[in-house]
Amino acid sequence: MKRCVLVVDFGTSNVRVQALDLENGEVLCSVSKKYRIRSIAKNRCEIDFEELWNHAEDCMAQTTKSLSYNHKLVALNFSYFGASIVPVNEEGEALDYGVLCFDSRSEKEAEEINKVLGEKLHTKITGGACDPNSFVARILWYKKHRQDLYDRTAYYWSVQEYILAKLGLFNVSDYTMASKSEILDDKRCAWSEEILKFLEIGKEKFSKVVSPDKCLGKIYRFGRVKLPNEVLVYPGLHDALAGFLGLGISGRTKVLAEVTGTFDHVGMITDFYFNCHEKHPEYNIWSSRSFEKNSSACIAYYPTSGALIEWFLGELAEGKTLEELWKDCLFNGDNMIKFSPDFQNGNGKIQKLGIGNTRTEIFEALIETLTFETRRCIEECEAISHKKYEMIRIGGGETKSDKWTQLRADITGKRFELPKEIECSALGVAIFTAVCMKIYDSFEEAVENMVKIEKVFLPNEQRHKKYENKYQEYMKKEYL
Repeated sequence: MKRCVLVVDFGTSNVRVQALDLENGEVLCSVSKKYRIRSIAKNRCEIDFEELWNHAEDCMAQTTKSLSYNHKLVALNFSYFGASIVPVNEEGEALDYGVLCFDSRSEKEAEEINKVLGEKLHTKITGGACDPNSFVARILWYKKHRQDLYDRTAYYWSVQEYILAKLGLFNVSDYTMASKSEILDDKRCAWSEEILKFLEIGKEKFSKVVSPDKCLGKIYRFGRVKLPNEVLVYPGLHDALAGFLGLGISGRTKVLAEVTGTFDHVGMITDFYFNCHEKHPEYNIWSSRSFEKNSSACIAYYPTSGALIEWFLGELAEGKTLEELWKDCLFNGDNMIKFSPDFQNGNGKIQKLGIGNTRTEIFEALIETLTFETRRCIEECEAISHKKYEMIRIGGGETKSDKWTQLRADITGKRFELPKEIECSALGVAIFTAVCMKIYDSFEEAVENMVKIEKVFLPNEQRHKKYENKYQEYMKKEYL
């Protein structure tokens, strides 16, 4: 009988429940469901956490029904999007919509924190300067603009705590997710006394920080869904770190990983604690606690990658499907349209448009620009590690297009490897669970048996030379 784990993967646009074999990583069944994102103002981006939970229940019900008699469920584990916050009462009920990573309402509060608390101190504690996505900036925003809500809030939770509370597992956060709050003292793995003092609130407003390998107990129900049998429950991981592991990256693997999606994350795992932003503030790389004890994740990223494609499909595609757009793209380096992808801050731009340009050429310029950002992230990772990476492991939703993965190879001049299972966050959680349950003795052994490379993309030298000139122009400050 096959031992398998149920992985509930909460992305920024949908929830997916998968059952994976804990010995070979095979996906036995998978069900996903999109949820709505509320944009009530230019700088607001919210989500109904209760809807997210209801969708997870729906997907769980369908997934468990699809399992055959020879599948033995032994564990439940999770992957979560980060940088989200929801205020809840004593009973764990949401008092408002959850605030998502794209929400920049607390920009002024972040600036105030960096000025008053000090950017250097915040970076030393958390691994980065305070930004509008941090819990501390958003809590200060609640205090200034929603005093009624601030006064009624018993806890500030991420999606992790909210979901675990629904299962009766109150006030628990693993350190990969707690690290994303920017209130955690990353080196000590404890809530920062300096930041809490600045906020004038106590640590009782936050969850107990635990290791992601801590078993939280056993359950036989997932909300309204009765499971086939009782299973062990683990707290879960931040999705980017789970994705790195699903691509075969750990602290002893000298390979870069790229996890694509709404955000693109490029980075590595160190086998020691490392505060990247403190040592290299010149680069847009943040570090946080990784899934391995005493290790760190160093991640360069750029937002709106997948979201920008969704925007194009909704506003400019006029009925054309993504597959049709990909089919028409040439990606030969001759497109003269310039595209700035900084849509998150309202600075997106398109230039060099002519009367003869087509919708496909605009889309092609968009994709090329996003791929320039991939190269920038790779080069920043190389700069902090003082080495060149010849090979990148890639996974996530954007890898459904072979054209885009080939373009990444052409623009960067690097070899890209694509595993059979592109939903790498769920696979990473399965790998982590297999090690927790002693099915494998190490991450390396689990990866060897569960990660299977299916495709390899090598750069085309002629196109790489063309894109080299375009990339160098893109990196100039006066590009647009």
